[in-house]
Amino acid sequence: MVRWLRNVVRSWREHREQARIIAPQNLRTLADELRELALLTERASPVDTCALFRLRRIRHEMDALVKLTESAEFDRLSVEKRLELHESISRAFEQVLESAYTSPAPTARLQ
Repeated sequence: MVRWLRNVVRSWREHREQARIIAPQNLRTLADELRELALLTERASPVDTCALFRLRRIRHEMDALVKLTESAEFDRLSVEKRLELHESISRAFEQVLESAYTSPAPTARLQ
């Protein structure tokens, strides 16, 4: 009986955590943060054209995602699609941070 109750509580917690992750407001916040990070990375460091193109593409995709989360169409997306969006945003964060870390400093002088 106690084991069953523990399983029910664990299942409920996992469900609530998943619901929190895929909530439109949370995905919108992540997309906004990623868009700002990509913009700052693009402006702050002289990156090569390939990385610059990737940063601009990420920015435009995050703009589209923010618009999508504000529409009623987003509510019709399945849980799996929303989880894929969350994973995609996480991977894009890693790409932007990698671009920021690998790019050379904007000046040779120490600040």
